Amino acid sequence: RPADLSGLKCDFSAEKTLEVMGRLIRVCRIRVLNLQHNNLTAAHLKDLVGQMRQCQHLQVLDLSCNQLSGKVGTALGRVLQRCYRLSTLNLSNNPFGDEGVGDLCSCVEKLGGGSPKQEREPPESGLQIVAN
Repeated sequence: RPADLSGLKCDFSAEKTLEVMGRLIRVCRIRVLNLQHNNLTAAHLKDLVGQMRQCQHLQVLDLSCNQLSGKVGTALGRVLQRCYRLSTLNLSNNPFGDEGVGDLCSCVEKLGGGSPKQEREPPESGLQIVAN
């Protein structure tokens, strides 16, 4: 079930907005979530992921054309751990900068390292991260 929430004109810093979106993702068993063009920041993403908890059905997450920058790796790491069927993560057209790219690489490296706490099993086809 795809959910196209791109270009929403809502206040992502409002706790209620994030709570409703998190519940929507969990309850509706969304497989494709499009959140492009929402001016999401790393802080918004961190809060949203906190609301998502377990989103076992999510396979495609499009976060392109937002304002993700800086230390975004921790939030994305949680997305990758919680959404264990995720096969495509689109991060293109975000102003990551050197710090954000480094943080993202560290996050992916840690997940690939197979730490004992990690419960994520990669999808059969592997995870594709799109970033340009």
